[in-house]
Amino acid sequence: MRTDIDQYEDDDRPIGRGDLITYYHPREIVSDDSLPIYHRRKLLAFWLSDANALPSAPSIRSSGRTTATVDELRDALLALDELETMISAQSAISTQQTVA
Repeated sequence: MRTDIDQYEDDDRPIGRGDLITYYHPREIVSDDSLPIYHRRKLLAFWLSDANALPSAPSIRSSGRTTATVDELRDALLALDELETMISAQSAISTQQTVA
């Protein structure tokens, strides 16, 4: 279930390494509250892409500035899923309290 904070906008802009330049670790993307969850997910998915794999170490991905392991990136995506679930639950509780 999607929430208000994760509405998909008409944002078909491609993600590139320049979009990752301010992040040193995937968890920084997860905790960046200035971005909607869908955009954070796009950033992490781009970073996780095989196109960013290091030729000599395919389980490491480069952002152009720093590296992260595939596991770190997958963990960050799971953390976004958990965040979204938590926000959805809080939204449902707030809605129920408003109705009551």
